[in-house]
Amino acid sequence: MRLSLGFAFLLSILTIGIVATEPNKCPVTLLKGYKHKGQFGIDSRPGIIYKDGGLKITYDICGLAGCAILPGNSRTDERFNAYTEQSINGIIIRIAFKKANPSECVMTLPKYYANFVAQIKTPQEMADMLLMVLSFDSAFCK
Repeated sequence: MRLSLGFAFLLSILTIGIVATEPNKCPVTLLKGYKHKGQFGIDSRPGIIYKDGGLKITYDICGLAGCAILPGNSRTDERFNAYTEQSINGIIIRIAFKKANPSECVMTLPKYYANFVAQIKTPQEMADMLLMVLSFDSAFCK
């Protein structure tokens, strides 16, 4: 009995690890010209969304990714400026720019522990990032 429980526990950990590290699925709907490269994570699902010669968005989602932007948190207040938050169809999205690098945009969907980060160089890149992040598929975390 003890061996069976131990085996079941080990199997559940391995299964969770495999699910949490599946790198092929993209968490957003890609705009024309963008590509996705999933990466392996142990406690979250990281990856990169990019356009050759253009915008590169890194993401870290689910599990222990946490929330990159926590309003009222002193660490958040020290790191970010131009913070805003909006509920869209019942889902909160937080957007901020880093104080140390004002072109670095961070978008967080706290309900899903979804964090997206990119260096924004043009208004078109900002629009592209916003449209893709807003298309986030919550099934990505399941």
